[in-house]
Amino acid sequence: MNSTLTSEMLKKMGKTISINIQKGGCGKTTTVQSLAGCLSKKGYKCLVIDLDPQANLSFSSDVQVSNCSVYEFLKGTCSFDAAVQKTKYYDIVPANISLSGSDHEFTETVLRNVLDPVKDKYDYILYRIHRQAWEFYHLNS
Repeated sequence: MNSTLTSEMLKKMGKTISINIQKGGCGKTTTVQSLAGCLSKKGYKCLVIDLDPQANLSFSSDVQVSNCSVYEFLKGTCSFDAAVQKTKYYDIVPANISLSGSDHEFTETVLRNVLDPVKDKYDYILYRIHRQAWEFYHLNS
């Protein structure tokens, strides 16, 4: 049996990639943005979730920070359709400062549960995780 994965097989698998290094300034934002861009150029549909209250990934993706960020989406006060924004290469649910201090606010499975209805729309979901909240999101993405 051939163990090589074809691009068609990969497209059907729906991968989750979490970038969650505890050290600051080591390229988490750049890694997520570059990886999502490269995957989209290969024909994969990507969703990027910015889980860093500094929102550098959101700002560098040139999206508007609105009242419906990843924080409001996780709380259930806005829908996925209201939170997601489209860029040239990927869709993104942007962060803002309201995410600060929220790592203990959510239950263990909130991230998985809120994304469950939309996960089949994307080939890849990439998370940029804040270094101080990485345990919570890492365990639940």
